Amino acid sequence: VWDVCTGEPVLSIEHCQEDIAHIAASPTGDTAATAYVGGAVIIWDILSGVQRGQMHGHTATVNCICFDTTGDQLVSCSSDSTVYIWNVKDYSQLSCFHCEDGVHSVSFSPDNRFIACGLQMQQIQIFDTIAGTEVTVDPKLEGLRVRYSPASPVVLM
Repeated sequence: VWDVCTGEPVLSIEHCQEDIAHIAASPTGDTAATAYVGGAVIIWDILSGVQRGQMHGHTATVNCICFDTTGDQLVSCSSDSTVYIWNVKDYSQLSCFHCEDGVHSVSFSPDNRFIACGLQMQQIQIFDTIAGTEVTVDPKLEGLRVRYSPASPVVLM
């Protein structure tokens, strides 16, 4: 992790034994998360470089991770067709959703209520995080990478 103003490294994760598949920074800027080929997710303190905790649950590569707008929750998705929502403070699993195929990308909605998932078979699944249910989506929607617009409930594909 680099400070773009100074050009200096802020956090180095060189001691990891697995390949990093994805990295994300919290909206507060003090926390980073790394996703690994082996299925783990690790939370880091950006300023000190200290590992805060690990989350395990995926059985395949974690393809994408995304913090919610508060930085208190993290969503992760995997080639094993699962999507987990994690508590960043105590590293506990809050929810698990099962998708129809491996999941390539994931994103929280601006209000943190929904998560959009881009499946490897080029389809989109959306889940209501409060109800714990899938939201019906037009099956003609296609996309591998999804991201919510920060200011509206629009899903970019």
